[in-house]
Amino acid sequence: MKFGKYIIFEGADGVGKSVLSQKLVSRLGEKATWTCEPYTHSPHSTPQLPICTALRDFCLSSKYDLTLAGRELMLLTSRSVSLNHIVVPNLLRGQTIISDRSFISGMVYAYMEGMSFTSWLNIVEETKLLHLESYVKDIEHRSILQPDLVVLVHSTQYLPKSLSSGDRYDSKDERFFRQLEMTYSESLRCLVNRGFLKQDAILEFTNDMSLSIDENVDKLCTLIENKKHSDPWNDLKQKIAEAEKKTNCIACDSNDDVKVSHQYSGGDLGGQYLIVPLCKMCRIKWFCSSEFRNELVERYPKDLEDISF
Repeated sequence: MKFGKYIIFEGADGVGKSVLSQKLVSRLGEKATWTCEPYTHSPHSTPQLPICTALRDFCLSSKYDLTLAGRELMLLTSRSVSLNHIVVPNLLRGQTIISDRSFISGMVYAYMEGMSFTSWLNIVEETKLLHLESYVKDIEHRSILQPDLVVLVHSTQYLPKSLSSGDRYDSKDERFFRQLEMTYSESLRCLVNRGFLKQDAILEFTNDMSLSIDENVDKLCTLIENKKHSDPWNDLKQKIAEAEKKTNCIACDSNDDVKVSHQYSGGDLGGQYLIVPLCKMCRIKWFCSSEFRNELVERYPKDLEDISF
């Protein structure tokens, strides 16, 4: 069975995700299918569409006072319908799915409302939202529905949406959406660490509002093509070389025989290298104590280099 490609466009409101994603589908022709999440409109309408639209409108309306958990569960219902009736069936037919937003948006907006990434992902894991066996019987591979590519869209100019929809986010200013952009970046790092996403599946793209849509899509297609031919192992070698230039241990700041230590974790969801400059004594702790490793990763996340496969 040839599994199709799953490409997701993410980013704050007003950066041009919908136009870019739809234009890319038109470039790819019949081999690509466009959809959106939460599932509110699609060229492949299903009987469930009106229910999902009503759910989304109810959840995001500023008229109703909902609990955070209740709102997220209803939005996840809409997302599960999209996965069950649009995304997974088309992927199983070998189609390329291009989605305007995904579960990642749910995670980000829930965080902005006060729910931690961990709490949100725990709900997703308990409900098996991203487990293929929830949608397909006797599935033999890719038990987790991982995107092949996440295009995180930024913009040179913020274009707010109309204030007439009654959406709870209509009254938010540009500062809110800039904060939203930073939260997207943090969410992707979290998803990589939890095994829902591979590091090399992330592509950041800036939508240049001074250019035409076609010119921006040309730029995007070039970046996607270049990413296909990139070599993550070469990236790893470069990061190791950069780490080897550091003369101080990141754990204790000693310069006693500082060398780079590697930590690899592998599995069905891919592998991850942590590249860590450590002194002689801390290298012994690193290899002998998982508690020391976990503490170091938590204390110095910006000092550790990682690359996933």
